[in-house]
Amino acid sequence: YKAYRSSPAGGGYQVVVADVSELYDQFAYGYETHPLSIRRFLRYGYDNWTPKPHQVFLVGKGVLYHKYRSYLQNPSLYPYAGLVPTYGDIGADMNFVSFLPGRMQAMNIGRLSAWNPSEIGEYLEKIRGFETALKNNVNPTHETDLWKKQVLHIVGGKEIGEQNGLALTMQNAANIISDTSFGGNVTTIRKNTTTPIDQINNQSIDSLVNNGLSIITFHGHATANGFELNLNNPEQYTSAPRLPHFLALGCDVAQIYNLTTNVRTVSERFIRANAGGSVSMIASNNLQFSDFHARYLPGFYHSVSRRNYGQTIGDHHHFIYDSLRTLSLNNPNDTNHFYFHLESMILQGDPALPVYAPEKPDYHIAANKLSASPANVTTAEDSFKLRIIAFNLGKAVKDTVSLKVEHIRPDNSVSTVAILKIPNLYNLDTFQVNVLVNKIADLGLNKYKVTIDDDNQFAELSESNNTGTFELFIYSDNLVPVYPPEFSIVNQQQVTLKASTLNPFKPVARYRLEIDTTELFNSNLKQQTTITSPGGVIKWTPSISYSDSTVYYWRASLDSQVNGDYRWSVSSFIYLANGSRGWNQSHYYQYLRNGFSGLTYGTDRRFQFTKGTNTVFVSNAVFSENGTTPWNTADFVKVMFNGSDVQRLGCQPWGGTVQIMVFDSASNALWKNDPQGSSGAYATCLSNRNVYAFEFPVFDQQGRDDAAHFLDSIPDGHFVLIRNLINLGAYNPSYVNDWKNDVAGAGPTLYQALNAYGFNQIDSFNQTKVFIFFRKKGD
Repeated sequence: YKAYRSSPAGGGYQVVVADVSELYDQFAYGYETHPLSIRRFLRYGYDNWTPKPHQVFLVGKGVLYHKYRSYLQNPSLYPYAGLVPTYGDIGADMNFVSFLPGRMQAMNIGRLSAWNPSEIGEYLEKIRGFETALKNNVNPTHETDLWKKQVLHIVGGKEIGEQNGLALTMQNAANIISDTSFGGNVTTIRKNTTTPIDQINNQSIDSLVNNGLSIITFHGHATANGFELNLNNPEQYTSAPRLPHFLALGCDVAQIYNLTTNVRTVSERFIRANAGGSVSMIASNNLQFSDFHARYLPGFYHSVSRRNYGQTIGDHHHFIYDSLRTLSLNNPNDTNHFYFHLESMILQGDPALPVYAPEKPDYHIAANKLSASPANVTTAEDSFKLRIIAFNLGKAVKDTVSLKVEHIRPDNSVSTVAILKIPNLYNLDTFQVNVLVNKIADLGLNKYKVTIDDDNQFAELSESNNTGTFELFIYSDNLVPVYPPEFSIVNQQQVTLKASTLNPFKPVARYRLEIDTTELFNSNLKQQTTITSPGGVIKWTPSISYSDSTVYYWRASLDSQVNGDYRWSVSSFIYLANGSRGWNQSHYYQYLRNGFSGLTYGTDRRFQFTKGTNTVFVSNAVFSENGTTPWNTADFVKVMFNGSDVQRLGCQPWGGTVQIMVFDSASNALWKNDPQGSSGAYATCLSNRNVYAFEFPVFDQQGRDDAAHFLDSIPDGHFVLIRNLINLGAYNPSYVNDWKNDVAGAGPTLYQALNAYGFNQIDSFNQTKVFIFFRKKGD
């Protein structure tokens, strides 16, 4: 790693590698893991070295100082090859370098929470590939380079008001990062429901991430395990080396300093994922409040896009710290509210990592981003629209660039169609040019040459990607079906098919028409004819006996081939002997004309809902508030849905309960309990408990009957989670043998209902222990 960072490709740094175990003796009187060892060493370097240290990269697992004793009791339990301490509790690496007056930072600092040497090598290969990909290509295109200016904003929030507030912060920041000099193309995906997890946008996020991004910013609720939208499985992404810097503005995302034997935080997983994830992550290991983010994110983007354009991720992290720290010091009413937030913002990753910041603009036109509307142009049209997407793959500059459109006709004559003056092309924009059709000179293959910066006003990263050419074959007018209208209902035999040449003055030509019961036109029932006629309406009455409730496809074309095929225009109708006039789709090829949202229609000719993947994490334990068991926090008795907490413990009375949670298989939504309790369940409590859980007492038959009735009422196809809750301090034991003695009333007993679900292991609930059952009802 030192060799790479010392090389020209790695930045040409003067690199010093310090072994933390030596620093304990040199700067902390031999106290192992004492944070002053690192802080005093860095202060020594700052005071005595030339040049002064600029980037500090801590490499190793960090552990809170008071956790180190637990680690020493049995180091073999933990898979860490070495420890690099953090500073304070709950851990703030930036306090190693905030020794200037006013607690300002003296240098940049970041950390790689590596557990073993191989992870350091893997990270090196990851960032080496990223930094190579970030460099300028010889012939850049939107396919190779546009990702470097793509920014993804993901907005969460529990309630609509909160969502709107978070979205406002993101919009204010988007206005900065999309302007000079970064010129980011910002895509915002926001939560639009009040459910704890919003699954609507999973595929959108996955597609954007896998195509490559420069920056991802999340703003919403989070934990150390994940986010309230679909960013919980970084190992599934395959975007390397097109990797982003990640700002995660939520609570506890960077809680990386706890002792653990095998669990990694979501932030560590994003850094560690070799095929995807991110190269860095800035996130908090503490609580966060949105008023801080409203200052932090726009300020950070200001550093990236304007104030410190061209600097490293560590420089931007450093800048926003010093800026908000100064703001706090100058505010006589400040209560260190911002400072506790700033201390908690941890940069994971190498602070020397670059953020894309080219020195020049790079205007670009691509042939595959030129198109015509309509797509098929004939001499029947007087004009068409040439659609142009123009790009700036480099630095966003506040200026006007010229764009020229030229027409190369089939006889190779050249004319200028238009010259556009485009102001402030920071990323990409779409333009339409009206192109007139010469019905004689334009018949055949036409080329439309589009050149940006045609007057060479700008020095660019590349001058070889400024021109794209669009080829358009303009045909003489073709034959188009007009009657019966497409998807119409026909109820009479002897149907006369009618097609129009569009141009009523077209001279005599020969046309071909076909009809069949398949759009492939390859069945034994197919009929065809050729008709010679002048322009206008071409008519044909097939000699066919139509079968009831059958769809018929018919098509028409000039009887001449282009590139080996006819230019068919296709239509269809259904014959219903006793039907009335109307519209109908009822056949495979008719359905294929539709667009689908949330549905797929495959070659098996079946409609299916698209399927999503969700993660339910459930833990249960015999809980005790008085310390008689080690499971005395709600962390051990909780339910998480796609990374977000949806239930912890339960509500009083504690005599012994079962909690039932229902996951709707169609909408992914959790069933919501009424605040006063529904179906005999406990009411909600502490604002967030039993909101999505239906909790029933099981120490009396009435509570068990209510639970049984609720289970019985759940429709087949939904996913059902059942677990019991035992609080030893108030537990009124009631085991399965008591449940077996219940007498069934109008519905099953709880014991019968659980067995009907397939939970036959309930017979083992004959002592104080917990259980978790999960299944799809009726499956």
